[in-house]
Amino acid sequence: MPNVSLGNQQFEVLKASLPPVNIQFLSGGDKVDKWSDQEIWDEILGIKDNDHAVVVSTHQVGYRTDKLEGSWN
Repeated sequence: MPNVSLGNQQFEVLKASLPPVNIQFLSGGDKVDKWSDQEIWDEILGIKDNDHAVVVSTHQVGYRTDKLEGSWN
């Protein structure tokens, strides 16, 4: 998403449209650049074992996570 307002709008539409699934909206305000390893991401997103999650984010979040050392992409 190019900005927080559009990302939040899309998050609300998906949340209302999808069956009960774990869905999160992340933006720079969540300080994701400080989330340094997979366990932190799993805990914050509520992912356990084989659970699935839907993540809506601004493009900057994706860019920052791609640049983390030891990225798991």
